[in-house]
Amino acid sequence: HCVADNLIMAVGAFQPENKKLPDLKGYTGKVVHSADYVNNKEFAGKRVLVIGVGESSADVTTDISEVAKSTTVWSRRPFMIAPRYPNKTLFTKDFSESDALVTGRDSKNNMIYKAADFLESATTHRIGGLLPLYLFAILRRGMIGFGGIGLMGKGLKQMSVWATLGMGNGTTKLMGDQSLVVTKSSRMSQACSEGKMDVVVSKTAEFFGTDVVFPDSILRNMEEFEKPQSLIFKDIDVIVCCTGFKPVPMKGLEHIDLDVRSWYKNCFVPGYDDRLAFLGYARPHQGGLVAVSEMLARYCALLARGDRKLPKNYAELAKVEGGLSDAYFSQAHQTQQLVDYPSFMASLAKLVGCEPDMPSPFNFSLFARYWTFADWPVWYRQRGPGANPEALKQLMSTCRFQDHMCPEYAMMLVAEILFLFPFLPLYRIYSVLEPLIAIGEEDVLHPGWMYFRRKIDLLHSTA
Repeated sequence: HCVADNLIMAVGAFQPENKKLPDLKGYTGKVVHSADYVNNKEFAGKRVLVIGVGESSADVTTDISEVAKSTTVWSRRPFMIAPRYPNKTLFTKDFSESDALVTGRDSKNNMIYKAADFLESATTHRIGGLLPLYLFAILRRGMIGFGGIGLMGKGLKQMSVWATLGMGNGTTKLMGDQSLVVTKSSRMSQACSEGKMDVVVSKTAEFFGTDVVFPDSILRNMEEFEKPQSLIFKDIDVIVCCTGFKPVPMKGLEHIDLDVRSWYKNCFVPGYDDRLAFLGYARPHQGGLVAVSEMLARYCALLARGDRKLPKNYAELAKVEGGLSDAYFSQAHQTQQLVDYPSFMASLAKLVGCEPDMPSPFNFSLFARYWTFADWPVWYRQRGPGANPEALKQLMSTCRFQDHMCPEYAMMLVAEILFLFPFLPLYRIYSVLEPLIAIGEEDVLHPGWMYFRRKIDLLHSTA
């Protein structure tokens, strides 16, 4: 028995005993969940259907496709993937992400170590946060369009077709990759390009013994259908469900409202103040869950010590941010935990009091890394509670700008800077006009938000 003033649940949102399994009525074969997957040996020579297109599915499916007689991947809705190593995937001939994960090298036997090689640099660097979302998305769509040429890395054409369908039309298309959950792996598209698997998008599936019918398919591999078609796959031996987990609190906390977007900074439940906190529920759209949880843990520690206080209107602030997130991540209704990593980290840094100081332009190397490298957690150890500036200094000493930049990434940064300058005066004008054109409540995105507000200010800047 223990009596405590504060309870911090740092076990994350998803537990193995809370596996989420779809309705497979009519299917008589074997069903397993990806949480129980060990290796691909038990799938050798079998016909396998994998449900889901997230990171676990990309890895599990690709491994299974190496030994299975046939592998089919089913997604209920259009989806989008992004390569773990975008520059290598786009610009290195015959680059294989699967091989790189094993060897740490690209197809030319070069080591993959540069900061610019990794997806997080392209998606969380600070210059990108200064752009309006519209221009940020144009650059992402340009990268996808280049991938459609398919001249370099494996699976680029598949990636481009899937992304174009996944972005949808209207506002979501203008938002690029921002409105939906993005699978951070190109292994599946590369395996599909090699003919090792089928990928089907269909709203529903019907099961008859071991046969599966997709009655309203809109895509198979690279072929997008003008009208939904019925596809049949026979004699499926095993179904692997890469369908995630249900977020369920620990025993005794079943009464907690699991509408995570009603929690302040996706951590503090309304009505409990700082006495109850959940870590691991805020999931970045891009960037690290561990990094976000660490920042929240620092804030929780300050609250527990009495060095900080929650805003008195924290429940109302959470409602505002939740409404904005609902509108922003409009194609990700199944993933209520999504947050925008750069703006979320910036808002938490204000609460903790550890906003990094921008280096002097006269120290160009550090200044350039501050603006162009990924928004690593170590930047937030520069000052404030729990500061460890020596850690940042040591990392920067082993991560020199000239050693970790590459021409392709530099070209993207130059394009962003050129796009940015004309919009700087427009931001100031819009900040004056926005209160006059605002329609509705605070928890909606006001007219012009996509074009005249900085991306980093859109979601998590309430307090």
